[in-house]
Amino acid sequence: MLGTLHIARAARFSAYLAVTLSAAACDVVRDPAPSDGRPPGAGRTADGGIDPNASSGDAGLPDIDAGPCGLGGLTGRACAPDRATAVSSATVTLEGTDCAGSLYRLDGRSGSDGRWSFSNVPSGEATLTITVGSYVQRQTVRVTAGVTTALVDAKTCFNPQSVRMAVVTGQGDKIEDFLTALGFSPDVIDGKPTSSRPIPPAAAFLADASRLGQYQIVFIDCAAFTRNDRLDLGPSTTAILQNLRAFVLAGGSLYGSDWAGVILARAFPDDVGLRLASGGDTHASPIQLPFTTTALIGFSEQQIAATVPNAALAAYLGGSSVTITFPRSPPSNHWALLAPSPANVSNDIVGPALPCASSSCASPASAPLPDVPLSISFRADPTRTRGGNVVFTSFHNLAQSTDDVKHILEHLIFRL
Repeated sequence: MLGTLHIARAARFSAYLAVTLSAAACDVVRDPAPSDGRPPGAGRTADGGIDPNASSGDAGLPDIDAGPCGLGGLTGRACAPDRATAVSSATVTLEGTDCAGSLYRLDGRSGSDGRWSFSNVPSGEATLTITVGSYVQRQTVRVTAGVTTALVDAKTCFNPQSVRMAVVTGQGDKIEDFLTALGFSPDVIDGKPTSSRPIPPAAAFLADASRLGQYQIVFIDCAAFTRNDRLDLGPSTTAILQNLRAFVLAGGSLYGSDWAGVILARAFPDDVGLRLASGGDTHASPIQLPFTTTALIGFSEQQIAATVPNAALAAYLGGSSVTITFPRSPPSNHWALLAPSPANVSNDIVGPALPCASSSCASPASAPLPDVPLSISFRADPTRTRGGNVVFTSFHNLAQSTDDVKHILEHLIFRL
C-alpha cells in the first residue's frame, strides 16, 4: 500500500516547504490533531500546512535551532539472537513524529534474507518494532536527514530473553540444542522416564497451569514420557492435556516432533491426526493414553523428496524442494505418520511416505502414500493476531543428510 505524508515548515522560518513522500509497501498513519489540544485542522491551511497567520501556541513546531528537518532512510536486518540466522516475513514498524509535530507510522516486512528498509522517513528519533510469531524486538533509533542509516544487528536481532521458552526433553530429539545454537536460553525440563521414575518431572510441570503460563513457547521432544514404546503422562494426564490446550488458546505456542504428535493429537484431536496400524487414524479413533507407539506406521529408514507448499517457507529456503531423512532408530522403526489435515491446518511440507507393511514395521509397504503432510501448523484461535500457534514435524532435527531440516526449523521456530 502507498501512504502519503505532507510535511510543512512555518512561514516564520522564511521558507514554506511542502514535501510529499510515498513509502512503498508501507502504511502511514497520521495524527491530524495539533499537539496544543486544538481540534483537528486548527491553525492549518486547506492543504494541511501551517497557517502563518494563526497563533502557533504550543503547536509542536520544531525550534529553528533544533537541527535540520528533512527526510532520511533506515535499513536493517531481522535476525535470531545468534546474529547469523535471518528471520524472514517479520513485521517491521517505525513510529515517530515529523517536523510538523504530527505522528507517523510506517509498516514493512523483512525479506527472505531478513533485510528491510524504509526511505523518505522524517528525520529525528523514532521507535522501531520488529515482530514475528511470539517474538518482539523494540529499539529507539535516529533518522538523519539526507542519510540512509544502516542499523547494526545488535539493534535488530531478537534479544535472547525476548521470549521465555521451555523444552520438555525426550529420547528421540534434542530441539533444546537447536534453540541454543540460535542464541536462545530455553529452560530444560526433564521428560525422560526411567525404571525407578516412570513419570518424569515434566509431568508435574505441564500439570501446573501457573508454571506453564510463565512461558510463551513450549517445545516437546520426540519420545518425551516414553519408555519401552509406551507413552504415559501418568495420573495427571487429563490436567496436562487440558492445560496444554488452554495454554495455546490463551496465546502460548507449542511445538512437538514425531512421537510428541501423540500428545498433540490428544490435546487437539480435530487438528492433528495420526495414521494407525489398525488401518484408521486418530481423527476417527481418538488416542487413549497410555499409548503404545508401535501403533504408529511411518517406516524408517527412508529418505523423502518433499515439496514445500508454504510460500513463505519456500521463499526462505530458496526453493520448494527439500530432502527429509527418517533414520532407523532401534529398537523401534515407527514414526508418526500424519493423516490428511483439515482445512484450517497448513501443510507446510508434504511428500510421498512409505508406511510400515505390518504392525511389526519390519519392512515397508510396497508403495508410498502420496502427499503425506510431514510438517503442519495452525492457530488454535484464528481470531488471535499473535501467538496461539501449534507446529508439528514428523521429522527430527537430528541425523539429517542435508541442511534442509536445519533451515526449515529456523523458519518454523519463528512462526511460534
